[in-house]
Amino acid sequence: YEIYGHDQAKTIISGCQTKLLLRVTDGAAAKLLSDLMGQAEIDEKEETLSYGLSAQRDGVSVFARRSMRDLVLTSEILTLPDMTGYLVIPGDYPIAKIQYGYQPVNKIADGFIERSGFSINFEPSSPGGSAGPRGALFGDDQWGMPMKGMAVSHAKAGVSSSSPQDTESRLANALDMPGSKV
Repeated sequence: YEIYGHDQAKTIISGCQTKLLLRVTDGAAAKLLSDLMGQAEIDEKEETLSYGLSAQRDGVSVFARRSMRDLVLTSEILTLPDMTGYLVIPGDYPIAKIQYGYQPVNKIADGFIERSGFSINFEPSSPGGSAGPRGALFGDDQWGMPMKGMAVSHAKAGVSSSSPQDTESRLANALDMPGSKV
């Protein structure tokens, strides 16, 4: 709620149709999860007995009462065992209490491997002009906007922008990768 605020957070949560709700340790969070699962209307029947001084005064009365009850109580969420939760599926399906097991993931590839010898120099080619490889190639200013008089700046630098091969070699030079093809 801190990042998005109460209303936007509720909108994001309600957009997620399938929910797996697991144990939380905070009472306020457990109340929120309980509210997410909703309430059920239940009929309760109560019976009262009254005894009088004589057998003729004894009586039994029965009455029905409708009330709303949380489907899952806050205390039930707070005390869920490990690897247990409630699954909420959209549609006409009941909320299910489920248990799941840990499934280790097989390693199929190495993690991130840093490439050696690959560097990009982001130095401006002129004090007020283009910064970085893109600016050197395409005549952009430091904010990525095309500079006015781009042809003039290329001509002063001795660069012709007419052939694709020139663009490839300038890109390779800007990326500090001599002889590489783009």
